[in-house]
Amino acid sequence: MQVLNKYKTKDGPYLVKVKSGALCQEATGSIVQFTSSKSNLLTSLEDNLKKRFSNTDTGVIKATTIVDHALWPSKDKKDKFGDKEVTYVVKHYEGSLLRAGVAVNSVELEWTLLKNNLYSEPEENQVDDSDSGLESESDDDEETILKRLMNY
Repeated sequence: MQVLNKYKTKDGPYLVKVKSGALCQEATGSIVQFTSSKSNLLTSLEDNLKKRFSNTDTGVIKATTIVDHALWPSKDKKDKFGDKEVTYVVKHYEGSLLRAGVAVNSVELEWTLLKNNLYSEPEENQVDDSDSGLESESDDDEETILKRLMNY
């Protein structure tokens, strides 16, 4: 919202290019008319975004806050952290995940593996890219995932 408010009074980088002729040389219309409409456009956009995302304390948006590592609890409180949120997101997007070949039954186990990995190596704070965490049905089965989980 700060960016939208800024652009009500200041041109953004692409508008500067358009006005200078570097972009849209063939554009027609009045720059005066556009300038007067720009504020209304940005205000309407801001209002719609506020309506659409007004309640970030529930639902999918709230559930996805678990990806912000700065919000993660201390190591002694990690066990149940994010479990409800992962379950919520998986249920919400289950159809799409299944169509993409994700083994939805393995996601919760993979979430636990991810947490254990990140908490066991805080100085690196990274997950091995070769193990994305969301295998397809043809990758590791639940037994293999459970065995990996038990090693933590």
